[in-house]
Amino acid sequence: MTDAELRQLASALARLPVHALSSVRAGGNNRIFRAQTPDGPLALKLYPSQQADPRDRLGTEWRALSFLAKNGITGLPKPIACDPGHNLALYSWIEGQACPPGSGTWADTSRLAGFLTSLAPLGRLPDAQDLPLASAACPAPMDAFGQLQARRNRLQAIDSDHPGLSVFLRTRFDPACARFFAAAANGLNQAGIVGERALPPQRMLLSPSDFGLHNALRQPDGTLAFVDFEYFGWDDPVKAIADVILHPGSAFDDVCRQDFVAAMLPHMAATDPDFVTRFHMLLPVYGLIWCLILLNEFLPERWARRVMAGGRDDQKAEQDRQLKKAASLLDWIEGLHEHHIIAR
Repeated sequence: MTDAELRQLASALARLPVHALSSVRAGGNNRIFRAQTPDGPLALKLYPSQQADPRDRLGTEWRALSFLAKNGITGLPKPIACDPGHNLALYSWIEGQACPPGSGTWADTSRLAGFLTSLAPLGRLPDAQDLPLASAACPAPMDAFGQLQARRNRLQAIDSDHPGLSVFLRTRFDPACARFFAAAANGLNQAGIVGERALPPQRMLLSPSDFGLHNALRQPDGTLAFVDFEYFGWDDPVKAIADVILHPGSAFDDVCRQDFVAAMLPHMAATDPDFVTRFHMLLPVYGLIWCLILLNEFLPERWARRVMAGGRDDQKAEQDRQLKKAASLLDWIEGLHEHHIIAR
């Protein structure tokens, strides 16, 4: 749609004239605009069409932020109005700067942990039971293994077109995957944890899923506000924690990873006697999944979505960068015990 059409739709949602729209983010899965009104700025979000991505990102985020606002969670965008027909939603504007990868501090990891643990009591509310599973949730341990295999199969279909990708997957990733897969399966079995059995509801956690510094804004007072709840829902807290420390958008160093895990584990283990075992066994598996997520740029449909959202990166250069990141993450996983994230 044209800029004029978008501004007209934004005005209808705001019920105020929108004098100007300025793009503040493009190139991922959606576009964010600053919508200037007589009452101040608002955030207009344009979501990808469901033809490009069948997940209802708008519906999920709108429902999540409405639920959180209703229950007193602050430091988030407040939902104002939405237009599912045009894949648009309007939220309160949060003034702040994006957090560069690798900029995390102890205070940041404490805030991240505090936010996640604040969601645990909300899970006991009656209306929380109607919330969906998070995107790519793993309510049973074996779901992680299934996701790992499914992602590997997707790359299997195209790796012959990319020699560097093929060499990495076949000579490094696949042997490591076999080792960690066997170790995790044996460890869960020895602990008496049935991998195919979903966690009981009281051990699940409401999770933003895509959570970390990459989806945080540093406000003028230095505190963090959190944005992007398109994947929100129920999940195993092991996956929620693993995703935070592994996400390349945060690029935490080992000190921040240790601080975050240390802040989260006591809260989760207090109500889940199997939590620590699952975390130890499954963290390497989630790390392998993240290696493959980093390689999504090789998938034609992923790149098409990026271009549609306004991305202008060079495809070959981006693929090379992602392949190096995947190799670096695999190095980290293979030396995991040396990083003191999990015990020997």
